[in-house]
Amino acid sequence: MNVKETTLDPSSIQRLIHFVHNLEQKLLTVRSTHEQLQQLMSIATKTHENIL
Repeated sequence: MNVKETTLDPSSIQRLIHFVHNLEQKLLTVRSTHEQLQQLMSIATKTHENIL
């Protein structure tokens, strides 16, 4: 089995770190949006129950 060794130059490492950081920020935004939607759904459900 031939294993090819791969080395990353500092620029590639920095781009990877930047990519991961941006991905993390986007995931945090998605989580926050999800939590806000859950709160909105809860309020809508309570309002609907009160109307009935």
